[in-house]
Amino acid sequence: NQDAHLAEGLKLRNVLRLYGSDEDIVLIGFTEQLISGRQGSVSSFAATSETVFGTLLQRFMTNPLRVRLHYGHPDIWDGAFIRSSGGVSKASRRLHLSEDVYGGMNVVQRGGKIEYVNFTTCGKGREVSFDGNNQFNKKIATGNGMQLISRDFHRLSKSMDIFRCLSFFQSSVGLFYTEFMLFTSMAAFVLCKTMIAMFSIETYYTTGDAFDNVGFHQEIGLETLYPSQWMLQASLVMAWPGMLHGWITGGLVKMVKDTYHGIVTGSFVYHMFIAKSRGSAIDASITSGEASYRGTKRSMSMNASFSDLYMQYAVSHIIPSMSTLAMTLLLTELSTFSAKYVFVTTTWHVWIAVILWMFSPWFFHPQSFKEGSPAINFTSWLFWLDPFKLGNQGAVNQDGTWWMWQAKRMKSLRAMPRHLKMEYITFRILPVPLILMVCSTAAVRVSDFDEIPAVRGVVVVTAGIAGLLL
Repeated sequence: NQDAHLAEGLKLRNVLRLYGSDEDIVLIGFTEQLISGRQGSVSSFAATSETVFGTLLQRFMTNPLRVRLHYGHPDIWDGAFIRSSGGVSKASRRLHLSEDVYGGMNVVQRGGKIEYVNFTTCGKGREVSFDGNNQFNKKIATGNGMQLISRDFHRLSKSMDIFRCLSFFQSSVGLFYTEFMLFTSMAAFVLCKTMIAMFSIETYYTTGDAFDNVGFHQEIGLETLYPSQWMLQASLVMAWPGMLHGWITGGLVKMVKDTYHGIVTGSFVYHMFIAKSRGSAIDASITSGEASYRGTKRSMSMNASFSDLYMQYAVSHIIPSMSTLAMTLLLTELSTFSAKYVFVTTTWHVWIAVILWMFSPWFFHPQSFKEGSPAINFTSWLFWLDPFKLGNQGAVNQDGTWWMWQAKRMKSLRAMPRHLKMEYITFRILPVPLILMVCSTAAVRVSDFDEIPAVRGVVVVTAGIAGLLL
């Protein structure tokens, strides 16, 4: 997936002379030219992201941050150094999933320098399909999650000052952890608003009270502040490095044209979906301590069955979206304000995010809805759920069924030690249902059963949703 030109080969002599200018230089990186950006909208989004990381960000990471490592790019190594200092990477099957970056850590820990030049370039190919890009980003995020528990990451962080350490963290694991926190904060926001609605204190604080800033309804427009900034952070902020790179390389007019083309073709939808994939992947790797290589496909694919798409994106997108959607519906039902008011001021960003996460796979697989395909895909999805309909009693233990998909999904969790299983149940499964059930019981008063009989129904619905989430 790499390419080069004769003209770039003639510049190799100038690149190698850098090793004579400083004996501590071990690794030299240079820019990349993406050759797979014209194969469709998804390939152009991936090419833009890769170009930004391979040029603009790595240039800044090299100088002044001094935190650039090796990322599998066409870097040039000092052969004498790697033969005598541990090689170009590390290769245990689980911990070193992103094996290339450990070569860069090895260089920095041994006092070597990593440089970056702009006068030469190399062609680079990237995944052109939606599924391939998603698998690639999951692989990168999972590898970064495993870096957090590696001794190399620990030793390197201890040897840096606070400013360089923060730069190192944010340029590697920090990005993916921030994305995980971003989407977790949305679920926490809906849960807190639901708790306030269940306690009937949305308008408890009036003007003049010491805590009147708790009630956002006194200031018109203030309540929409968080949803607006969340949506900007989840969509626009993910795409602005590409906009900045377009401005630097082609000017303001080109940046505006590229931004308009990206909005029309769904770049913000793509970036939000991929960010959710990366956040879920790093969470899963840290939680279970399991990591496996994810093969990516660089072929074009626009057609996929419903069951295949569900198996790929249920754990990371569809199931969390359904849980957030159920809690949002509960908030809308229990709020003292109208459903329209709750949507416009509080939950509009939740609805947009949930819809994009659940339906983006089908949006980027348009051939799944060509004539006759929906009926066929829906039938295959039913057989995937209940393989006994095919008349094969042994189909449960075969690949391509819900039973095998569920077994693979739970494999890493079931392999946890007993104390880690208890921690997972205590801190990851029980909190939300318990909070909802405690709030439902605390909100009920004895007088309510005489004055408002409908409260019984609210309690039953709340407990039912809590049980569903459990």
